Amino acid sequence: MLRRIRVIALGIVRRSSDGALLVEEGRDRSDGQVFQRPLGGSVEFGELSAGTVEREFMEETGLSLRTTGLVGVVESLFRYGGEDLHEIVFLHSGEFADPTVYEMDSVPRLDNVDATILWRPRRASEPILVPEGSHRYLGMSERSLRP
Repeated sequence: MLRRIRVIALGIVRRSSDGALLVEEGRDRSDGQVFQRPLGGSVEFGELSAGTVEREFMEETGLSLRTTGLVGVVESLFRYGGEDLHEIVFLHSGEFADPTVYEMDSVPRLDNVDATILWRPRRASEPILVPEGSHRYLGMSERSLRP
C-alpha cells in the first residue's frame, strides 16, 4: 500500500439563525463508529484549496458555495477503515448563493445517496466531529472530537 499525506479542503458553513454547522455523517468501516465532518475533499494538482471547497460542494450537493476566507489549517493523524492515515486539512469558511439552503433540515447528497448531510447543532457532543484539532476553528467543544 502506498503511504502518502493526503491534502484536503473542507468548507465551514454555519447557519446564522442558530450557529449550526453543515456536516456529512459517516461510519468507520472497521469499527462502526459514527462521525461527522464538514464537506469537502482532495485538493487536485493545480487547484487552490478554496477552489476545491467550491468544486466539492457543487459535485456533492449541486449547490453553489462561495468561500469567504481561510479559517485555519489542521494536520490530522488518524485511523479509518483499519488503516493509519495522514491529512493536511485546509478549513475555509463559506456561504451558499441560495439562502433557502439554510432553512433545510438536511441537504441531498448527489454522489452518494447513502450519505447524510445535515446541520450539526452548535452544542452537540455526539457523534464525534473530525478532523481532530478542528474544534478551535469550528467553535465546537473538544469533547465532541475523537478520543
